[in-house]
Amino acid sequence: MSEAIPSEESLQRLCDDYRTTVDLSESRVGALAAGNPLFYARLRDGGSCTIRLYRRVLQWFSDNWPEGAEWPPDVPRPAPASETREAA
Repeated sequence: MSEAIPSEESLQRLCDDYRTTVDLSESRVGALAAGNPLFYARLRDGGSCTIRLYRRVLQWFSDNWPEGAEWPPDVPRPAPASETREAA
């Protein structure tokens, strides 16, 4: 089984799925997940981000994913931080 390669497209997919489910704007999700309301507009325009920011945003989505919503199967999901703390 091959593991998905992290990409900016994965973050855009998470943003799109999340904001549709919770009815927030792209800029609001960018502010919450990345601390920058223009984060997703920048990615969509061909920009990129550091692996540190990628991991932070991916973790934010994992920690805040709406209950009952399906996580995109082609995007690797880290364990929510609450589960990581409980295991320690």
